[in-house]
Amino acid sequence: MISVKVRSGIVGGASLLLLTTAVFSATSSSAETGRATPSVTACRGDALRGVFAQIAGSQGMGHVEFTLRLTNGSSGTCAVAARPSLQLIGRGGEPLPSHVSPWPPEAAASPVALRPGTTALAAALVAVDIPGPGDSHRKGGPCQPSAMELRVGTAGKTSTLVPVQPPTSVCQRGSILLKSLVTREPAPKIPSGLLVLIRGLIPYPPAEYTLTVRYDPRDRNWAEWSFGPAGPADQFQGGTGFAHFASGYWHSIAVTSNPAFCPPAVPKSVTRAFGISCVNP
Repeated sequence: MISVKVRSGIVGGASLLLLTTAVFSATSSSAETGRATPSVTACRGDALRGVFAQIAGSQGMGHVEFTLRLTNGSSGTCAVAARPSLQLIGRGGEPLPSHVSPWPPEAAASPVALRPGTTALAAALVAVDIPGPGDSHRKGGPCQPSAMELRVGTAGKTSTLVPVQPPTSVCQRGSILLKSLVTREPAPKIPSGLLVLIRGLIPYPPAEYTLTVRYDPRDRNWAEWSFGPAGPADQFQGGTGFAHFASGYWHSIAVTSNPAFCPPAVPKSVTRAFGISCVNP
């Protein structure tokens, strides 16, 4: 399955579709946990690139949520600790107070295998507004100097530096609650002709919707696509459709607001391949 964030609109009379991006492991032995096998070589710092970025709108109760994103930029598979060591770095390159704890508290997790180009993500809860012991309590001032970068520990005492976006003053002497990393495979690219066709069927300018496209595994000339809200949207209504590649072009076969409806023009073998139960009027 392919999931791509594009822009949003509302199709009148359509039913809501809840769409998610699949998250799975780089190893077949534990696809749900993202855990690596012990035989995978540990990633060195120069193999990884990434970012520690704030999630918009996540601030509350003196904390804000960030996402740690690490991508394997090397040519070989390697493993990174599920919760690597983290060190906040100031504007001049100086280390800042950093206290990292599991979020939620949990047992140690196995390292996560990253194939070339694969990304691992971990949510983090960062203290930002309420000073604690050892912080500056000056009214209107930051509790700690702003962290500009985050040093992520890797194999052989190496590390990789990732930017903190935006630079953030982390209170309670650098308090960070960190969830375990899980992997996300690079999404295959949707053919440009198919993407243009689908966007043309949604009569709204790009805004914030999630487009999901999947192909019949036995005949990739058939595609099913659907879209839904990328974020909270009480009034958002999505749609779904089928497309067929023939004579060098993608053609729209059907568009419907009911994801369980099987259009007569779509062969039954195709709807079965997509697991659609065909609840037709």
